[in-house]
Amino acid sequence: MKKIITVLLFLVSVTLFAQVKIIEIDLSDTQIKTSSTKISSGDYQFIIKNMVKHPDYYYKIDAQKINQLIEPLDFQVMEQFDNKSLAQEFILDSIMPCDSLLKKYNTYLSSLYEKTDENELRNALIDPNLSKLVQEINETCNKFKVLQTKLIANLFVTKLNFNNLTKGQEINIVIKKFKKGEEKPIHEWERKFLTDKRGKWITTFGVGSAYTPNTWKRTYRTVKTSDSTYVLEADGRRNHLSYYPTVQFTYINELGNDWEIAPSGGISINSEQISAYGGISVVWAENMVLTMGAIFHKVHKLDNRFKEMDVFVEQKTFDDLHDEMFNISPFLSLSFRFNNNPFSKNDEK
Repeated sequence: MKKIITVLLFLVSVTLFAQVKIIEIDLSDTQIKTSSTKISSGDYQFIIKNMVKHPDYYYKIDAQKINQLIEPLDFQVMEQFDNKSLAQEFILDSIMPCDSLLKKYNTYLSSLYEKTDENELRNALIDPNLSKLVQEINETCNKFKVLQTKLIANLFVTKLNFNNLTKGQEINIVIKKFKKGEEKPIHEWERKFLTDKRGKWITTFGVGSAYTPNTWKRTYRTVKTSDSTYVLEADGRRNHLSYYPTVQFTYINELGNDWEIAPSGGISINSEQISAYGGISVVWAENMVLTMGAIFHKVHKLDNRFKEMDVFVEQKTFDDLHDEMFNISPFLSLSFRFNNNPFSKNDEK
């Protein structure tokens, strides 16, 4: 049972660790001062490597996640690693054949701390002679089989963790190298890591049609009779559909898909009224948008004071018989993206 629990805990720890993405920032790359890199959402650990530890130099790191600022890390006030402590620990319990190897290691480690140039530090850390020395120590001194060149390189890195990075966010890391006594940095690195954008708005122009329900579709008029009175009757027009020019705004993801489902909204302006509508759109190649939704628009309905077959002594106008009311109706539109507004005058384009 204990073995099963141990295996399960190991698998969980491996899974959690695998979810953290690691990105290295190599300070020995001094040719590129500023760079931008696209990354996906998730948890990240940024490893700043090849940082010199010479006592005359220090770094300041300004790392930002949107508006969340991490206080600058000042290596001048951080606890410094003791060059000699590691080698001295080796020598205290070592046997005689290890002495010369550990002395060489101590000398090499001290030389690493004397480096003032990041590129020189990188070359020293990947020097085959260091790997050979570590291998000899592991083979000769039983106590130090865990000694690795990778562990030595970790003495010259700084790690920054950012969790739950989502779309539309970015990480900006600015690293400045100073020499003690000088206010101006002698070198600066800026690295930007950008996630995918949340999306973008596109503007399209087209034509839409609103369907008027049965209770609103009929209009009326007064017709003169033989006795010179006027009777109210339907005029025979059943305005099921109304047409509108549209200016539409659709929010799409920037994933490069040919087809996409997206929310839309817009306005329609004609000689009689301004209407607003919204709905769900099918977008093709960001240039053609078919929208189904609802429109808030003005319609005409018979005034509640009247009913069909009412008789009047004088003729009534259309405005006398109808009320203007706003209604929500089903709406369908087709629009396209142009370089300019096709509804504007030529001299305004």
